[in-house]
Amino acid sequence: MPKAEWGTKRICPTTGKRFYDLNKSPIVSPYTGEVVDIESVRRKMAASVISRAVPDKDDDVLVEDLENEDALLEGAAAEDSELDADLLEAAADDNVLTRRWLEEFGGLLGLRVSDLVGQEGIANRDLIPYTYPTDEQLAAVGVTGIFLGYYVPWDGWANQLIAQAHGFETYGTFVEGSLANYENLDNAFNGIHDYFKFLKFGFGRATDLACMAVRRGRLSRSDAVEMVRLHDGGFPNSHLGYPLTQLLDELDVTMDEFIAICDRFTNKRLFETDRQCNLVRDRHGNLTKLNHDNV
Repeated sequence: MPKAEWGTKRICPTTGKRFYDLNKSPIVSPYTGEVVDIESVRRKMAASVISRAVPDKDDDVLVEDLENEDALLEGAAAEDSELDADLLEAAADDNVLTRRWLEEFGGLLGLRVSDLVGQEGIANRDLIPYTYPTDEQLAAVGVTGIFLGYYVPWDGWANQLIAQAHGFETYGTFVEGSLANYENLDNAFNGIHDYFKFLKFGFGRATDLACMAVRRGRLSRSDAVEMVRLHDGGFPNSHLGYPLTQLLDELDVTMDEFIAICDRFTNKRLFETDRQCNLVRDRHGNLTKLNHDNV
């Protein structure tokens, strides 16, 4: 039985995993370090419940549904008790580690193994080692996920101190585009991944780490803003010592092609542009944010 000091069981909106709020306010997810907006989570779950309840319909019927969507949402909002039951059911489902859990949260992040069939000559037989058991097979065995975050708030910085005491070696300096020297050291392509996040949303890994440091009292907000300005979102000319040109060669992509792809996915409302709405880059290829403080 849960103890009173554990607080209320919540669901992390980013990972879908369960955690106890420890009676703290604001509620912070131990998995991401982000503040959890309970009302936002409730609305998302309500939308999910509604979508599961509505079967496939013809276009004419869907038009009629859209005209009555206000009444539908009001009815859903009035059924808080039923919604709470669905929240608990969804959390329990996540704990079983179903195929859906794997695809959404377990590392694939929305990608299905079957999506790879036909790409680069990949056939079904090539994916047998990566094929997840069916939900029926998992249920028959009784697979259940037990996460460390249920018991210890996840803290990458604290974790690396423990790892260093057992021989872990950090990077010589901050990883490019980051405020840490202890994470994402196993893949030089991660710099490209983080850069596209910055282009799309205006913040990258340095912002993520700065926010967590501020929330945990390790960094003042003013210092965090300045560190993010210096380290976040730089053009990934190199990562972990590997030049971008070498990484692009492995992808058979030229530098001009890469920049064109970057520009296509960049949110131009967040960065400086010229009168023709072309992105303005400095001599190092870096963009300039219109607002570094995000307020």
